[in-house]
Amino acid sequence: ESTQPGCLHCSLKVAMDMLTERTKNSGPANNVIVVIAPGMTITDQIRTIAKEVKKNQIKIATINYPDIVRPNTLRLLAEETNGVDYTIFEKKLNVDSTMLTTYFELHNVLYNIVQKFYSGSQADLPMEVRIIYFSFCL
Repeated sequence: ESTQPGCLHCSLKVAMDMLTERTKNSGPANNVIVVIAPGMTITDQIRTIAKEVKKNQIKIATINYPDIVRPNTLRLLAEETNGVDYTIFEKKLNVDSTMLTTYFELHNVLYNIVQKFYSGSQADLPMEVRIIYFSFCL
């Protein structure tokens, strides 16, 4: 948490460039960027990067989490790129129960994303995961 906004468009640009480069070197892939964040502020930069991501035939799957008040959800990114949008709410029962139920909800959402976008045999489900974390634009 910080008083400065996170640089979501910077992260999306780096992820898009990585997937585009991978496709050039290794052939076509099911290109999906998964974004987990507590929402966003919609800016011209966000709208521009969403259009650029879509132009590169990359989809964005968004997961709105944790339950913190932000101006907008991540839905715009999913809609603009023909992706999917999910929201995970914490039940706020007790620490152990909340963490466990949130973990299973997140697991189910991630599994659903894999099922939705994977085009091969479910038996040999290869998966490449790259995590990029940017906290602030400088």
